[in-house]
Amino acid sequence: MWHQKIVSLGRASEFYGEEYINCDLFMRTLNMQPLSVELLNNSDSYTKEVIQSYTNGINHYITEAKVQFSVEFDAIGIIPER
Repeated sequence: MWHQKIVSLGRASEFYGEEYINCDLFMRTLNMQPLSVELLNNSDSYTKEVIQSYTNGINHYITEAKVQFSVEFDAIGIIPER
């Protein structure tokens, strides 16, 4: 999930290096975040509730769980963003 988030926001080169700059430029050209916000804003209340509950669960895991994150995060030395 985290990888998909940073790639879709055009931020992969921040974590994986300058070889991802062209990917970032392409993804920023697509401008996915405003489209996602628009889709969410136009969703019915049940869909918004389900998405919010899912998001809350992920964020709780990231901030409260006292477990080690997967090897991908250790390999690049980061903690996933909320």
